[in-house]
Amino acid sequence: MQEYKIVYEDRTLTSWKINEYKTLDYVDLIDFCPVQNRLLHGDVFEYDSNTKKMNITHSCIRNAASMPGVLILENNKMYGKEKTKCLYKCLPDDKRIPPFLIPYEIKRLGFNKKMVNKYVNFKFLKWDSKHPIGMLTHTIGDVNVLENFYEYQLFCKSLYASIQNFNKCTTKSIKSLGYEPEIVLQNIVKQHPNIEDRRNNYVFTIDGKGTQDFDDAISIQQLDDGNIIISIYITNVCIWMDHLNLWESFANRISTIYLPDKKRPMLPTILSDILCSLRENQERIAFTMDLIINENKIIDIRYSNSLINVKKNYLYEEEALRNLEDYKFVLKTARGLLPNHKFINNIKTSHDLIAYLMVIMNHFCAKHFEPYNNGIYRGSVFHEVKNNIPKELPEDVYNFMKIWGTTSGQYVLGKSPHEVLELDAYIHITSPIRRLVDLLNLMNIQMNMKIYEYSDNAKDFYKFWINQIDYINTTMRAIRKVQTECTLLELCTNNPEIRSTKYDGYLFDKIVRNDGLFQYMCYIPGLKLVSKVNSQIDKQNFDCSLFQIFLFQDENKMKQKIRIHLLE
Repeated sequence: MQEYKIVYEDRTLTSWKINEYKTLDYVDLIDFCPVQNRLLHGDVFEYDSNTKKMNITHSCIRNAASMPGVLILENNKMYGKEKTKCLYKCLPDDKRIPPFLIPYEIKRLGFNKKMVNKYVNFKFLKWDSKHPIGMLTHTIGDVNVLENFYEYQLFCKSLYASIQNFNKCTTKSIKSLGYEPEIVLQNIVKQHPNIEDRRNNYVFTIDGKGTQDFDDAISIQQLDDGNIIISIYITNVCIWMDHLNLWESFANRISTIYLPDKKRPMLPTILSDILCSLRENQERIAFTMDLIINENKIIDIRYSNSLINVKKNYLYEEEALRNLEDYKFVLKTARGLLPNHKFINNIKTSHDLIAYLMVIMNHFCAKHFEPYNNGIYRGSVFHEVKNNIPKELPEDVYNFMKIWGTTSGQYVLGKSPHEVLELDAYIHITSPIRRLVDLLNLMNIQMNMKIYEYSDNAKDFYKFWINQIDYINTTMRAIRKVQTECTLLELCTNNPEIRSTKYDGYLFDKIVRNDGLFQYMCYIPGLKLVSKVNSQIDKQNFDCSLFQIFLFQDENKMKQKIRIHLLE
């Protein structure tokens, strides 16, 4: 029999398309009703038009371990019983999946008799009557609790990747070594005599308040020959991963996810916040880039692994940092580099300084990869904008546009120019605690330089993930979207005045959609917020316009949504 696939338009199941599974050509099956045959969205089935026999050969929904949805308990409307439990309607997050009925027992209401809908995960059980029946696999919590919404969004965007097993394996591996981590670190250094001892250098970090996962640090030296060396240190997560043999334990969480309630770390916190974090007064192994500078030009670059002891973890713009002579020296030297290495307009603050130094490291590491024809590069994200960001933009907006382009493009294998930064090559390598791509590039650059010999398991890990670039790009886009939506919702919920305020914002990355609408990215400096905007209004890239934020209830998905509206 011929195989077909069913695609529904929405959860009412009143409109659908059927295509031949192999050719994807749309067909019209006479007198065939998919609902009567209990077909769900995406089902693959065999059908004989002569005998009218139908057989489901594959069903993603039926086979799914779980799906996110909202269990409708409000008003206590029940739809019969399944054994001893009442049946309640559950609306899947995917609007192409029909409502399910879920057996659920309400144990206690307490003094407050009002029932609240719940974010849940459920799976298919059967479909032998009007509605398919499902079974709860996980209850996230009430829909009126913001933290539950954040967690629910991770499931909706397929971003919930448990690192529980990763945690267990890490703890077990550390215990199996039989020594304190400090002793293990000393043994690693002894086994690799090419690791330079820089514990006497004044190395310091600059980060935000509450940071635990310090992954970069800096130092500066004035040499007798007049040259200056700025050193950038990146925690060498790969060496710990390799020494603990954790490559096969790595979860599919390819980036740390920052949501308003808490961060969801990519690595177990014993790695990200303790063993690998560049904490003050702790010895750490760091991948190091030395920028040798003379007369405001970078005349040479050297790479190494080094043993460091961070002297102080500073906060951005704190008084102690601004009074630090080494900081003032780095700031002055970096500003001197701008005419010859101009990645941003100006360096005013410690935020600007660290961003600038990270761009330098990412760029020059990318240049290193070129003769080896490997590495995961970062391409430009802007559509048809190239490098013409107007210099007349406010400085903070101009710098944002430059730096935003470094974090929001596509990852590609092999060299790719980054037009927004006006760089011929760019990678990510400076955040190996927080991003998988940085971890992979950090491992690869050391293998290229032969400064550390990684195990076969490490090499297999690298080979596996470089073949998953499409998955990494898709997932990183989803992470950015969830982070933006959750941040917006938190802002509007806790600061209602935001919704009645009109904000200046800057449009960029304009696209004309197939439906005639204009799609832009919008940056609102007053909120330090970037988001996607769709509008009928035709504007030019980098126009300054007025925006307003609206909060509304999406009845189709039973959850709150945020929209940024272009007013003029």
